[in-house]
Parts: sequence; C-alpha cells; structure tokens
Amino acid sequence: MLEYRRAEKVFGFLTILGVLPNRRCRCLCQCGATAEPFLDNVIRGRTQSCGCMRSAVTSARSRSHGDSDSDEHRTWCRMRDRCNRQSNPKWFRYGGRGIRIDPRWNSYERFLSDMGRRPSKRHSVHRVDNDGDYSPENCVWALPKEQSRNTARSRKLTALGKTQTIAEWAEETGINYGTIWSRVSQYGWDAERAVAQ
Repeated sequence: MLEYRRAEKVFGFLTILGVLPNRRCRCLCQCGATAEPFLDNVIRGRTQSCGCMRSAVTSARSRSHGDSDSDEHRTWCRMRDRCNRQSNPKWFRYGGRGIRIDPRWNSYERFLSDMGRRPSKRHSVHRVDNDGDYSPENCVWALPKEQSRNTARSRKLTALGKTQTIAEWAEETGINYGTIWSRVSQYGWDAERAVAQ
C-alpha cells in the first residue's frame, strides 16, 4: 500500500479524514458527501471524488440541451436511427429506400425549434410527402389516423378532380370504407362511380 504524507490530505475533490484497516480511507468530498474509497486509488488520482464529479461530467455531456428525457428528443433519436443505421429493423422502409434527414436537423435544438413540442402523446413526426425526406418543409406532428392515410400501402382514388385515400373518400362521402373498397377491388367500378351515393 502506498504511504501518504499527512500534509497532503487533499486529493482532487477528496480530503482524507482517516485511514481504515481494510485498505480504505474515510474521505470528505467537496460536495459535502463522505466516501470510503481505496487509499491507493485516492493517492494515485484514480478516485478524485465521491462520484459527484463523474456524474456532473456525464450529465453535462449527455444533456447539453437539457431535453434528453423528452418525447421530442426520443422522436428525433428514433428518426435518425431508422434513416442512418442499417441494422435498425425499419431501415429498409426509411434509409434503405433513400429517405434522408435535412442536415439542419443534425442538431436536436434546430429540430425542436422547427417542429415545436409534440401536441399530445399520440402525435408523431409525419412526412407530408411519404417519399420525401425528413425536413422542416415536409414534416408536421400528426395523429396515427392522419399518418395511416399517407403510407405506401394506402389505396388512393382519383375522382371528382382530386386524389384521396379510400379512408378520406369514406369520411367525405359518408359511404362505408369497405363498400368503396369492394366496389373498386371486387366489382371493378371506376373511382367516380365508387364514391358516388
């Protein structure tokens, strides 16, 4: 065991109050907490605080924007992961088919500034153009109902001068979704006739 001179009782944030028989020492940390680290580690500089110094450094690194625990930050992280990491299970539907993230949104702070806070727990980031990138011009917060209408799987019909999903036509006309779907898919009706009363 290393010897320490009584005149050198302060090491890092720790002041040695006394040496214990089990190769440890009782210390007072500058934060006010007491600790009993190994004396050798304190003298050699491997232990410099009760743990508060490490916690402060880690916290400062991981929470530079102070929002790491927010829904918006988790959304930003998931968005980046599915576009940039090939091992993400959803990558083939995003990064794998060319969906990118606007370089402006490499910064979480700018993403939050552009999108604002999520209106509710049910809202998620929605790309207005399903084949477009994640960008301030193409993204809004949307509910699952709105998002499901804009997937590659949604069947769209063009009638009366506009193109909408079957769900949107059903909502607009009051005709049951299944009825419109059957008219087009099973009976071969054209879109104009399928959405007519």
